[in-house]
Amino acid sequence: MAAFLTLSSILAIAILASSAAASNITEFLSAFPKYSDFNSLLSQTKLANEINSRSMVTVCVLPNDALSAITSKYPLSVVKNILSLHMLLDYFDAAKLHKIPDGSVLSTTLYQTTGNAAGNLVFVNIIDLKGGKVGFGSGAPRSEQAHRRRGGLHPI
Repeated sequence: MAAFLTLSSILAIAILASSAAASNITEFLSAFPKYSDFNSLLSQTKLANEINSRSMVTVCVLPNDALSAITSKYPLSVVKNILSLHMLLDYFDAAKLHKIPDGSVLSTTLYQTTGNAAGNLVFVNIIDLKGGKVGFGSGAPRSEQAHRRRGGLHPI
């Protein structure tokens, strides 16, 4: 998973229960052309339905250029699993990201709901790097922090 998080750009979209019923992830993402491939894959894999049905979820959206490396190598079923690792089953807004207890927290991913998850490999480790920076990496023991959030955080 770490290889997929070492990207130059990421958009985190936090959906909270109060707005989730009125929110549609694909409609929201349609306003961002650089995420059009991710948006299309959400529909193709039916992950959009999963996201829209959740009361709390934070989606780490990958830009088109990052997705081409994934979609050119793997079948849609594997792409779905990869994308589900980018969907955190908790609500993370900017305030929560910068008040992480003890500096880091493991977050459950949507992939964990498939029943195919093994150990901490399917968790995302979120690290408050201070100074306005947040790191994301694999929850596997001894794994490196793989990405610093550079895109926006958009609650919907």
